Amino acid sequence: MHLQGGLGDHINISAVVYESQGRFAQYFNAYAESIRPDGGNPAIIPSIGIAKEFRTDSYDYPIETGYVSYTPNKFFNLQFGHGKQFLGDGYRSLLLSDNAIPYPYLQLNITVWKLKYTNTWMSLRDVRPEVTADGSFRAKYMAIII
Repeated sequence: MHLQGGLGDHINISAVVYESQGRFAQYFNAYAESIRPDGGNPAIIPSIGIAKEFRTDSYDYPIETGYVSYTPNKFFNLQFGHGKQFLGDGYRSLLLSDNAIPYPYLQLNITVWKLKYTNTWMSLRDVRPEVTADGSFRAKYMAIII
């Protein structure tokens, strides 16, 4: 399901929700299970997130992304969402991985003349078993200014 909309000229909203099941090649399953998070979940699907078992040889994994964007004028744009970031032009992101799992972020874009500044703040999760405390994943934070 993909929803997009706007409220007036200043606010835009987008949301994408998928419920997926997948069966992969054995080498991919072995890799996904080797990076599994703590807490009994069997695997992490690269670029998707934490997966649960589905039947005996498959995985069940939801995909939820979305954002709310506010543009008060032609110079500023503020965006709050849950998803992945893409920096640069072209097929691949300049600084960020294509294998990232969707994460919450706040992004401020400022345009002055022909220059565009992008400030992004993100909250990431460390799912390694050695840093899990009381069943919760440790939060990591990241800020990028381009």
